[in-house]
Amino acid sequence: MRRLAACALAAVALAEVAAGTPRAALADGATAEPAAGGSTLALGAGVVAQPAYPGAARTDWSAAPYLSAEFGQSLAIDSLDGVRVTVLHEGILSLGAIARYQPGRSSRSLPARLRGLNGLSDTAELGGFATVESGPLSLDLVGTEEVRHGRRGAVLEAHAALSLPLGDPAEQQGFSLGPFVKAANQSYLQRNFGVDAGQAAATGLDGFSPHAGVDLAGLEANGAVNLIDRWSVRGFASWGRMVGSASNSPILRDGGRSSQLSSGLFLVFTP
Repeated sequence: MRRLAACALAAVALAEVAAGTPRAALADGATAEPAAGGSTLALGAGVVAQPAYPGAARTDWSAAPYLSAEFGQSLAIDSLDGVRVTVLHEGILSLGAIARYQPGRSSRSLPARLRGLNGLSDTAELGGFATVESGPLSLDLVGTEEVRHGRRGAVLEAHAALSLPLGDPAEQQGFSLGPFVKAANQSYLQRNFGVDAGQAAATGLDGFSPHAGVDLAGLEANGAVNLIDRWSVRGFASWGRMVGSASNSPILRDGGRSSQLSSGLFLVFTP
């Protein structure tokens, strides 16, 4: 959707200026590091299905570009993950900065009875990450904060994965599977799941103010399978369930859904 398209366009621009500057993504999951000082590039397109907005019952389907590029051990650009700059790579530990694009909420995507909630503007997210990789196991911790005026939302995510490569790891094909959990501060949850006095009057919903904490937990899987020559198929699937204070939001109870499912499938070319 819009997040994938925007990330891909930004990635192309960065790739043009970063040539010569860890993780060669297998559909944003299984990984294989390029040789030190080397680079990798994968381009493609496909289709993505995901909730119209956080907590939505409706699923939006859309065409989406795919881009994954790495420049040495320092810069990784991925349309599914954002931009990562590694500042420390020591043994099994990597630390660095991350930038992401977060789409807003269109009022047209809301059920008719909830359109008094109004839309939400797009935002950028900046933060850091810490990744530990040991054999087929990995743990990725990401913390970001919205870049906008006013009270800023902050999110902390943890992703664990077991990677199962197929054949030669250098061919970057295989699968990964693992759990994830996401927590957010009160400002982020209020923006996405809260109902203030004005919104309550416009929609008839009860006023609601969620508190900070875990809001989503689930499982995710990624995979990449080579076809012929330099062509491959890459995909992802993610299922999560709203938990904590956010799961009690009137936005979920009236026109929403606690279970959130996202998936994507891409045809990819590696130059």
